[in-house]
Amino acid sequence: IFIQTRSYGGSWIHLGTEVTDSSGRIRYRVPDHRRFGIGLHPILLTPESDAEHPIQLSLAVVPPHTETVVFSVDGSFAASLSIMGKDPKVRPGAVDVARHWQGLGYLLIYLSARPDMQQRRVNCWLANHNFPQGISLFVEGISTDPLRQKAQLLRTVSEQVKLKIHCAYGSGKDVNLYRSLGLPPEKIFVVGRISRNQSLQSTPLTQGYATHLATLISGHPVSKQASGAISASVCCSPFDLPTFRASPQQASSPHWSPTSNEPNKFSFGLKTG
Repeated sequence: IFIQTRSYGGSWIHLGTEVTDSSGRIRYRVPDHRRFGIGLHPILLTPESDAEHPIQLSLAVVPPHTETVVFSVDGSFAASLSIMGKDPKVRPGAVDVARHWQGLGYLLIYLSARPDMQQRRVNCWLANHNFPQGISLFVEGISTDPLRQKAQLLRTVSEQVKLKIHCAYGSGKDVNLYRSLGLPPEKIFVVGRISRNQSLQSTPLTQGYATHLATLISGHPVSKQASGAISASVCCSPFDLPTFRASPQQASSPHWSPTSNEPNKFSFGLKTG
C-alpha cells in the first residue's frame, strides 16, 4: 500500500509503503520529519494491485487534554433499533444538539460497538443527515462481547490521546460504560427506555432532544465553552462523506486522533482482494 499526504500546493507527497496483514490492515508510523501539526490531514492509500481505486481518509491530530463530547451512534441518534436498516430516521433534534456542542469548541466522538468494516456506511449515514464533523470509533473486527469491546475502545483512546470527556449521550446500555469512565449522572444523557437503576445513574431525556437543546441554550450548567478549544480545522467542519476517489475537490472523513506530542500513527483496514 502506497501512503501519501497532500501538500499545501495540492499535490500528493509520498510518505511510505506498507504491506497489509492477513486481515487486510496496515499500521503506519509517520516519520519524524513528516510529523503533522494539529488539524485534519488528508491521507491517500493506494494498493499496488489496484491503483485505479485509491482510498482517501483524514488523519486528525489533536492536542492533549482536548475536551470531547461522546455520542453512541446507535444508542443516541437513530430512532430505530438498528442504524444499518434502510436509512433509519434520526431522532428529532439530535443533529442540533451535536452542532450545539461543536459550536462550543468540543471535539465530537461518534462511538459504535459495530465492527469497523461498517464504518463507511455509518459515516455516510451521519453525513447524509448533516451531522457535524467528528471522530468515528468502531471496534476492530467482530466481537462476541461488543459492549465490552466498545468500552475498552473508548477507554484506550481516551487514555492514549489524553482526551477529557465532558459529557456523553447514549441509551440505557451505555450508562455503565460512561459511569466506568468517571462521568457523573448529570453528564450522562440517555434517550429511549431505561430501567429505574439506569435513570438514577444518568440524566434521562424523557422529552427528547428539542427540549434538551432548549435547556442547554438557556444556561444548563454543563453547557459551557470548551477550554483550550481545538483547531477550527478539526472542529468547525461538516461531517464529510468518505471518498474512494483521490481528487483535491473531494472530501474525506476523519479516522484517527493521535496525540500531538508523540509521533503520528494511524491504522486502517483495506481489503485488496
